[in-house]
Amino acid sequence: MEKFVVIGTGFIGGYMVKGMQKISKTNNLKDIAFGIKGHFKDVEKRSAELGFDVSVNNSTEILERENPTIIIFSPPPEIAPDIVENILKPYYKKCKESNIALPDLYSFIPSPSSDWICEKLGGDVNVVKILPNIIDNVCGYDLSPIGINYISYAYHQWPENRKKILLECMSAYGYTVETNDKDSLVLLSGKITSHICYEISFAINEVCNNLGYNISINTIGSAMRKSQYDIFKNLPKIGDFESEKIPDTLAKFINSFMNSWFNGLNKFTMKNKDMVTGTDAKYIDMCSFALNVFPIQYETKLKLIQDTKNAATKGGILERGIEYFYENIELKLKKEVATILSDKEPSFDFFIWVENMSYNTSVEAYKRSLLLQGKK
Repeated sequence: MEKFVVIGTGFIGGYMVKGMQKISKTNNLKDIAFGIKGHFKDVEKRSAELGFDVSVNNSTEILERENPTIIIFSPPPEIAPDIVENILKPYYKKCKESNIALPDLYSFIPSPSSDWICEKLGGDVNVVKILPNIIDNVCGYDLSPIGINYISYAYHQWPENRKKILLECMSAYGYTVETNDKDSLVLLSGKITSHICYEISFAINEVCNNLGYNISINTIGSAMRKSQYDIFKNLPKIGDFESEKIPDTLAKFINSFMNSWFNGLNKFTMKNKDMVTGTDAKYIDMCSFALNVFPIQYETKLKLIQDTKNAATKGGILERGIEYFYENIELKLKKEVATILSDKEPSFDFFIWVENMSYNTSVEAYKRSLLLQGKK
């Protein structure tokens, strides 16, 4: 039976409950999982939500008491290196001295890298960095057919039996791509740029409202999804995208916009990928794009905003993508939407600009990920 210690019981710490249940073959995690959070606010509430005990700032005590087989590592990125150095490193050293099996470490933060963590822990620990699909179900729709998890193993060779458990855990959220650290960050950048479709839908909706068009965000999301399926003929179809009629000029605009936005993020992926093949890279980008647009058709604006808050850590990669949108894209996008709703053609080079802005959003996300890893 696997035993888990979850360091960081925020969104990801809670999200991984389904995976832990899957590999444990039980929904009752109370006696096999233990969580640690960084502050005392809502400790009992969080424990009830997760279904196992949560304590505060006592990782060393819990690790030494429970001797887990798997550590779910999901603290805020800015404090992760300190936890590795001052808590995990001494614990793993004690395990070796006491001949206790070394737990696998599932790291859910973009940085530091799995290699860095493995080296700090002695070079002989099963460490993996996981960038999970965080949208597994929307309004009752199972999105795992288009869900993509990225994992990159540390240089230490994982035993096949432990890899099998990891892959089974992540299968609860979609298809898992095994890649290297660079590709995981490149592909993550495309996922960030895809998520910016939330902000794009908000901007289009605001202009529609201001001009007296009763066109909801969900209707805009439906039009976005229809455009995607025009682009991606081999994408698994989930739900439908029939909705209220929208002006033909707006439907045409959204279709062209979505084509250009995808082309920009995929161009970034193709230029910067390392090991992943071009065919796989395009399919991964397609799934990320579809996955992030799907909720726009079904969720309320408040729920979409909350989803973004769940995914965007302070100073993180998604935060930078959103900043870039509002700094460089929002105003021109709104102007063009107003233009086409006045039955005028968008400016000649607008969709070329959209592709460039999409590419640049991925660049900004990737630069932030490198900054978080301490690279230049």
